[in-house]
Amino acid sequence: MILRPSQPRNSRMPGRPRRASARRGTALVEFAVVLPLLAYLFVMTVDYARILYYTITIENCLQNGAIFGSQVFDNQNQQWIGNTQYWQGPNGQLVSLEKAATELDGTNLDPALADSNLTVTSGVDKDGNAVNIVTLSYTFSTIAAYPGIPSEVTISRTAQMRVAPPTPTN
Repeated sequence: MILRPSQPRNSRMPGRPRRASARRGTALVEFAVVLPLLAYLFVMTVDYARILYYTITIENCLQNGAIFGSQVFDNQNQQWIGNTQYWQGPNGQLVSLEKAATELDGTNLDPALADSNLTVTSGVDKDGNAVNIVTLSYTFSTIAAYPGIPSEVTISRTAQMRVAPPTPTN
């Protein structure tokens, strides 16, 4: 290509690549524009994973309490004992109440499960069998506030389990 006197020597000619510094500057500006969106998506993903974890933990706690209340067999001493039994908790403590059995896994939550989150009642199912009903309610708080989504969500679950007969039947 022939340079004409009217054309400056450092001007960009067709077919010639741009300077590397100009491309780096453009990439930096694009990254700066996209970074807040990426950070927002990351925090949303973390909150989504947290609520899944909390829900699974709450359902496990609920199941522990329902199973504990439905059993009348002492696993530690391998004998039938009526309505009193003991479970060993994660720190080696013995547990003898449905609420305490329900709260064992709930120590991983922040804040941990408390007695105020639980309701344990006894009842009778449609066939006339004794049942144990455990209801758990927990308030989950998100890390950040999202537009259109509440920052606190109440997770409520109920489990009903038939109480085993006090003596085994053959």
